[in-house]
Amino acid sequence: MEKKKNQKEIKNLWRWMKAACFYIVMGGAILFLLQFHVYVVQGESMDPTLKNGEYLLVNKSVSPKKYDIVTLTVHRGKSNEESYVKRVVGIPGDYVISIDGRLVIMPEGSWDFSQKEVTLENLPNNATILDLSDSGRDYFSKINKIPKGKYFVLGDNHRNSKDSRTFGLISNSMIDGVVSYGLF
Repeated sequence: MEKKKNQKEIKNLWRWMKAACFYIVMGGAILFLLQFHVYVVQGESMDPTLKNGEYLLVNKSVSPKKYDIVTLTVHRGKSNEESYVKRVVGIPGDYVISIDGRLVIMPEGSWDFSQKEVTLENLPNNATILDLSDSGRDYFSKINKIPKGKYFVLGDNHRNSKDSRTFGLISNSMIDGVVSYGLF
């Protein structure tokens, strides 16, 4: 009698453990799906870092930092959206200056504008220098500092990339997530 009662308790315990494991696995899967998504690289704009057709795991719940790789969606009209994967090179507070047809991005606090005029010859070492199109020159001549909630993104393959030089600064709401891992 005691043995049967013991076996019944073990069966009940086993049933509860299986149910608990099932719910833990399902809860983990749901949390994973809410926090991450898979992105497939399309094009060569991130060569050599990311290759065309490579799968990426993207974390949707973290804010981008400088030099993070992000996925983003650019809306071009009501029904036209384009997805991109780019590197964040300018963050809120960074200075954006157009000099002689080139764009210079400098971290906040790296330059005392009251002391010296900025030229291509006297830039600090941590400045990023980029070539601009005519439309980019017009757009960035009006911006001195990247505002809060905006970012400057760039493809690693500068010569073959649509990025902030083409479509301007991106807002935080356009960023889908930060790349966590390349899957394969």
